[in-house]
Amino acid sequence: MELMPKEHHAATRRVLRQAWELDDADKAEKLIRNLARQLDQQWPGVAASILKGLDEILTVVRLKLPKELRRSLACTNIAENMMGTIRRVTRNVKRWRDAGMALRWVAAGMIEANKGFPRLKAHRQFSVLRAALRVRHNRMTINPIAHVTRAASHSFRQRRPDLVQQRSGHPLYMNMQPLYQPQLSGNGAVA
Repeated sequence: MELMPKEHHAATRRVLRQAWELDDADKAEKLIRNLARQLDQQWPGVAASILKGLDEILTVVRLKLPKELRRSLACTNIAENMMGTIRRVTRNVKRWRDAGMALRWVAAGMIEANKGFPRLKAHRQFSVLRAALRVRHNRMTINPIAHVTRAASHSFRQRRPDLVQQRSGHPLYMNMQPLYQPQLSGNGAVA
């Protein structure tokens, strides 16, 4: 927003805040896209930046988190607090031997920063955040595979309709022979 004149900052922030506070992610997305469309005429860089960050802006809305937790996540205080603690914990290290050492010290800093989290207003709702992230992760890792499978199946049906038949109300089945059929010997063992 630094590319815009200061007199337009407040109105832009107001629309972004309004989108952030909506409970419906689709309405919030429409509001932000409308803002970007309006800004694109005079400040295309600002509009492109807003659209680029659209998913990040709406992530918390899509997670359907409580308002208090959303407000806590809207600011960067948690991350800044943790980064400051990591800097303070690691500043006396004079010689970093390897990446493993750096990771151990960063982990120590994060554990130290964790002690200050209860001071945050929404610290009791972190379990809600954890559960919402787990649900989103599961949805993002399982659904794309199903979506790709459905798309591939549909594509196959379009390319080779002769190999697909409809069976009395059931989904489409492929009428194909298996690629490999083991040859059994007289005693039942695979030859």
